[in-house]
Amino acid sequence: MAERVVLHVGTMKSGTSYLQALLFADKPRLAEAGVLVPGAVWADQARAVRQALAPRRGGSRPRWTAFVEEVRAASGTVVISMEYLGPSNPGTIATVLEALGPSEVRVVVTARDLNRTLVSMWQETIQNGRTWTWSGWWPTGPAPSERTMSSWPPCLHRVRPRRSSPSGSRRRRVSTWTPAVR
Repeated sequence: MAERVVLHVGTMKSGTSYLQALLFADKPRLAEAGVLVPGAVWADQARAVRQALAPRRGGSRPRWTAFVEEVRAASGTVVISMEYLGPSNPGTIATVLEALGPSEVRVVVTARDLNRTLVSMWQETIQNGRTWTWSGWWPTGPAPSERTMSSWPPCLHRVRPRRSSPSGSRRRRVSTWTPAVR
């Protein structure tokens, strides 16, 4: 059984991909130091966690089950980095923590200021095939810090006001995870 599980839960667009790339690039060196990064590649963690968050009909979760077995079989420290877990509800958090067993769990939350997050979101749309310019995605006018939600790009109108502030989002995530790991 792992002595400690370090569970990095995001937030999204806060450098998580970079951290995950480093973890998997240095996986052999980390293993020599007694640190397991479960899964052969990051996508293995992503697929397993997706099953934990949304099990198939009938409750079958073979990837999550295999992932948990790998974590429980480890000795030393296990590092899981999956930002999908960040906005989880208390019931999901309890399920994930229970599955990881009696190991000590340390939750790590990374964050990025709103202005950088918005640029990162635009860049991601470009990587996913969109062709709009920054000015086409983000209308001209006041600086991002001076904008109201009504002037945000259409793709952000779905964001609820209480979640529009990165510090508010961070507080909500931390307050959701903190009681679960104490």
